[in-house]
Amino acid sequence: KQMGYPLLTVEQKQEGNNRLITIEQIRFLADGTKDDSLRWKIPINICTKSHPNETVYQLFLNGVKRQEFLLENIPETDWIKLNLFSVGIYRVHYPQSMLEALTPGIRHHTLSPQDRFNIQADVYAIARAGHIDYVAYLKLLRYAYKDEENLTVWKSILRQLTYVCDLLSNIQAKLTWDPLPNESSQTIMLRNLILTQMGVNRDNKTYDEAHRRFEKIFIKNNQRNPIDPNIRAAVYLTVAKTGNQQIFDQLKSLYLKADTQEERLILLNALSHFDNESLQDQALQLIWNTTLVRKQDHLSAFSSLASHNRRGCEICWTYLKQNWKKIEQSYGQHDSHLIHFIESISGLFASIERMDEVRKFYVDYPNPLLDRSIKKVLEQINIRRLVLERHEHSINEFLSKHDDNFSRL
Repeated sequence: KQMGYPLLTVEQKQEGNNRLITIEQIRFLADGTKDDSLRWKIPINICTKSHPNETVYQLFLNGVKRQEFLLENIPETDWIKLNLFSVGIYRVHYPQSMLEALTPGIRHHTLSPQDRFNIQADVYAIARAGHIDYVAYLKLLRYAYKDEENLTVWKSILRQLTYVCDLLSNIQAKLTWDPLPNESSQTIMLRNLILTQMGVNRDNKTYDEAHRRFEKIFIKNNQRNPIDPNIRAAVYLTVAKTGNQQIFDQLKSLYLKADTQEERLILLNALSHFDNESLQDQALQLIWNTTLVRKQDHLSAFSSLASHNRRGCEICWTYLKQNWKKIEQSYGQHDSHLIHFIESISGLFASIERMDEVRKFYVDYPNPLLDRSIKKVLEQINIRRLVLERHEHSINEFLSKHDDNFSRL
């Protein structure tokens, strides 16, 4: 049994009505480290532009580093896509020309949601590992995914990217704020996801509409929350982003009066998303108030505050270091919550100095339960550091050319 999985690099050459493709495999490592010691035997299903949802060619990479295949009867105008429906456990590195050929199939949804998910996820992972420039991923999103409608695909993209207002403009206009007749549950969830991202990334129209709806809650004699439950998270997070003390107090009052646990969690998450430093400090105090916040809710709110911005991460890391013994005693040395505290906070760092801090933390507070988590966190920090070293300049240069729609790093 071999560790890890392969990265397949593809090349193609048209020969009349046939296409010669060459596939080369190496082990894929997230930090970009080269490891050419392993080989896999890999079945590969290929679809084409003419038949995007069925296997047209079945190949078998027979445990060698590099292998050629001749695909017969395929016109030059047809694109090909490896790993139909993403069933194979491997990454695919396409040359730019093949990605550009696939773009219409992504944009027009000719390719399945699984394959659209797979293409952008592979390009992101390959860029993150340093095999290609990160700007290639940004360009792919800009030109291929602006009309994406699938919830799972958007979740994947938004986990990896925060410069999204331009990217989301088309799907937001289609979804609108209010439910449409006979819409699916996926559309309902997608609306909240898209509005949330537009709001927290300071889209002006989203910001104004969220505030308008939020203010309706506090109209005198209003006996019920007028905001559709399916978009409350988007509204709360948007108003919190640049909110003041009044909005913090209003959200806190809603939290204290909420009669369902789901609503309380949404509000607690919003209270952890203020940019204002004083309000972040108040949120931190609230999160660890054992009278007002359930023990099982500390982690999610604490993680939300840490991931909100750099300052949130700093105050959470400081709190974690200063109060680790108390946290460990509260949850118990063998409780899995400790793993998530470590991974969700220190895994956000991206410098050698922070790596050293995390190592020292573990020396000061050893716990066998955390052995694997500390190793994982150190790997994550190193990968994030390498991504910045490799791509920060080119990303900022790309974003500066589209500064009406994107934010700089």
